Amino acid sequence: MMVSVIENRAEIRGTVQGIHADDSSPAQHRIVVHVSDVRDVPGFANLLSSASGTPLEISIEAPTREPLSVGQPIHLEVRRTGPTTVYGEIKQATGT
Repeated sequence: MMVSVIENRAEIRGTVQGIHADDSSPAQHRIVVHVSDVRDVPGFANLLSSASGTPLEISIEAPTREPLSVGQPIHLEVRRTGPTTVYGEIKQATGT
């Protein structure tokens, strides 16, 4: 059974709690972010509005310039791509 997800986006800020290689794709990582803030992206539904204050696992493209580290503040644009999957694009990651 295939589940459709409406087009959605949100901006989140938080702290990286974990970083793992994605076994399904060497070009991606899975990160766990403790979400401190969730904001709407104009023109899109926000399916992650209740994520503030919780850890969220997010698939991202493996960073090519500066590696991420646990404890690092991060700002991403994310979208729910399935019932249990979230994909994100890093907007900013600052050093610890």
